[in-house]
Amino acid sequence: MAHFEIKQAQPDDARLLFRLLQLYFFEQSQWSGEDIGPDGWYDACEQGIAEYTQGGEDRAYLLWCDNQLAGCVLTEPAPTYGVDCRELADVFVLPKYRGRGLCQYLITELVNNTIHPWLLAVFRQDEQAHQYWQRRFAQGLFRSVEALPQNPRFYLYLLNTAPVGVGKQSI
Repeated sequence: MAHFEIKQAQPDDARLLFRLLQLYFFEQSQWSGEDIGPDGWYDACEQGIAEYTQGGEDRAYLLWCDNQLAGCVLTEPAPTYGVDCRELADVFVLPKYRGRGLCQYLITELVNNTIHPWLLAVFRQDEQAHQYWQRRFAQGLFRSVEALPQNPRFYLYLLNTAPVGVGKQSI
């Protein structure tokens, strides 16, 4: 069985995080429609990404599998529909480490170990990611799952709005 860890990114991790996110943006470009810039990078400034490592409201976490860097996740405050919550803004697991349970570990350790709700937005064209999350919802991993009004680009879900100990709501 694989050993997983989630570590909050530190200022010294900013360049590493920027590189990982370039891989993420590359993969997402098939449904985000984003083009690579004339400088060879996707549209993300290094300073903006570095702010996720400064300990403020926006946070980045590095995902590890058997002591190897396996991905990252960005989280941000996302007050939405009158609910004060955080967003799983970007979740990226390198292809080699997919299907091993790392994202499920992330759900358990990061999302379900907090008392606040979470916003999850999934690109509508990313059917693989949407199917992944639908399977996690069906497993009952969250205290509650509420489908929010959709927009043209994303499926939107509000996770864990129910108090601890209250069963899962249907989506």
